[in-house]
This record gives sequence, C-alpha cells and structure tokens, in this order.
Amino acid sequence: MERLRIGCVMSDIYFPMDDTQYIGHAWKCLHEAVLLQGHEVLTIALRVYDELGLRAQGGVPDDLDGYAFVAPQPDCPELFRTLRHGLPTVLIGSKLALPGSDCVDVDNRRVGQLAAEQFLKAGHERVAFVTTSPLQVSSMERHAGLKGGYLLAGKPPESVRYYGLNGFAPIEDATELEEDLAQDWKTIEYFGWHANPGVMDAFLHKLAEDGVTALLAFNDQDARMLTDHLIRAGRRVPSDVSVIGVDNIGRYVLGTPRLTSIGQNVPQICRVAVRLLLARIQNPSAEPQVILVQPSLHERGSVVPP
Repeated sequence: MERLRIGCVMSDIYFPMDDTQYIGHAWKCLHEAVLLQGHEVLTIALRVYDELGLRAQGGVPDDLDGYAFVAPQPDCPELFRTLRHGLPTVLIGSKLALPGSDCVDVDNRRVGQLAAEQFLKAGHERVAFVTTSPLQVSSMERHAGLKGGYLLAGKPPESVRYYGLNGFAPIEDATELEEDLAQDWKTIEYFGWHANPGVMDAFLHKLAEDGVTALLAFNDQDARMLTDHLIRAGRRVPSDVSVIGVDNIGRYVLGTPRLTSIGQNVPQICRVAVRLLLARIQNPSAEPQVILVQPSLHERGSVVPP
C-alpha cells in the first residue's frame, strides 16, 4: 500500500495544544484516523502568536497527497487556493460543499432538537440558546433545531430566545445586549471566570426578565462559564436554571455541578473524513459529499423541572 502524506490544516497553532475544545479534539482524532490507515499526517498552522501577541502567517504546501481542513472559515484564502490547484480536500466541521472537496460535520439541528426534547420533558416553557460565536452557521443551526423542537411541540415562537454574547444578533428574534458586553465577555479568563460583574449581572438580569429557565450553550466551555456566573449571582443550577452544553468535554462537564452535554462524536467525524479524503485522492473528480454525523446526549442531571 502506498504511504500517503496528509496535511491537517488548522487556523492557529493554539488548537493542537488544547484538546479541551472541539478543534483540538478533532486534530487529535484526525491524526489517529490517518495513522491507523498507515499514512503520514502533517500539522499545518496558518498563524502563530508569540508571547508578545505578534502574528506569523503561514501557508499550505502543495506537495502533499491530500488536505483535511479543520473548522475552516468560509473566507479562508488557503482553502480556496488549495481547491483552485485541484488538490484533494476534506472539510471537518463545515458544510461549505465546495467543488473538489467533501464535508463532514455533526448534525447541528439535531443538537438543538436533543436539547429541546430534554427541556420539554422537564416542563420548561421559556428557554434560550446562548453563544459566544453568533455568526457561525453551527450557532444558527443549533438555535434552529432548538426552536424547531419547540414549534413541533406546539409551543409559540417566543418560547425560544437567542442570545449572541459578542454584540451581534444575526437571527430575527435575537436579543441584543449592551454593546460593551462584547469587550468584557472577550476578556473572561476561562480558568478563573473573571468578568465585569456589572455587565454579567445585566446579562443574568435579562435572562430573569425574559423568564428563561433553561439554557443550551454553544459549547461546554460557555456552559461552564454561564453556570459559574449563575451560581455567583445566587441562581442555583439546575434548580433555578437548567443548562446543557455541547461537545462533552470532561474538563467542563465533570465539574460541580455536573453538566448534561451533547457530544459531536468527533472520532466518528474524523474517521468518515479520512475515508472520504482517501477516496477523493483516488477519484479527484467525484461529486462533493456532505455527511452529517448524529450527535449523542450525555445526561448528568443538569436539566430538572423549573
């Protein structure tokens, strides 16, 4: 069997160093999937920050057999350059469906639907999707799945709110927060949960004012941040506010209280991605495929009746 050289393309060198987030986890699982097939994998970082915050830009070499882009941005110039050169490519965590490439992602609408099922079963009438990445397609799809689950159950549209926590509100019924929340939220230290108390108090007050009793967070990191701030403000989780995260990352979900989470099944996503990429290397002109992997619920008791 010919030994192929596969490039794993990351937006930033930070991600492979932190497998407590989706992208770092995908990097690890992709390497495992490629190596198990007997091939070689090379990590390619498109940018690097040094200790002073200065940036070094990198590029994608064109002498590899195939390329796996992990969570690429829609405007990534290196992705389009790779495709223009006709190089076999697979996109992980994306549905761009560009000519000459295949895509593998979690079914994000199903993520929202799973959360809706849990919240409805517990009797929550007013819930919200909360994200620090409101312009990402995955945020919009998870919100759509959550809202769709409530509409399917005969609940009114206002049952589901959308909070974008960096000042953007891309969905029609999104609730816009104070503009300065954007800067303060970005300064939160994830391991110390530091934020401007006044700004966070304003956000938590908005939750209470809207009558929200359950939250689906964009990921486990956001879920743990929100949980910590709720508890600091005297709100009990899950007695006062139920919380569900996404990714099922142990560092965040196994704290106190333990958090229910919806896993993306990243190992399966990466195995499918490698299979598609190897097939595209053999047949570069094949029609693009978009494959959605089903998420899974990991229940830990953070959803209870309001």
